[in-house]
Amino acid sequence: MRLVYAPYLPRFAQKMMNLDQFLKQIGEGAGTEVIDLTRAIDDENVFADRVHLNGAGRQVLTKLLIARGVFN
Repeated sequence: MRLVYAPYLPRFAQKMMNLDQFLKQIGEGAGTEVIDLTRAIDDENVFADRVHLNGAGRQVLTKLLIARGVFN
């Protein structure tokens, strides 16, 4: 099992204090790998809001998930 953290709007992710530590704690607590995509998309035009992607963003995210082997 793996946990995937979806992308955040870049300027929102920059404001999140302790995000890396939080992800590490979640992975340790769940005893599984955490795939961090929180800052993987830097084009703000593909976000509907700070945490949700629009149609174009879903296409970008799908390609990232395939590239990272999430569906294997």
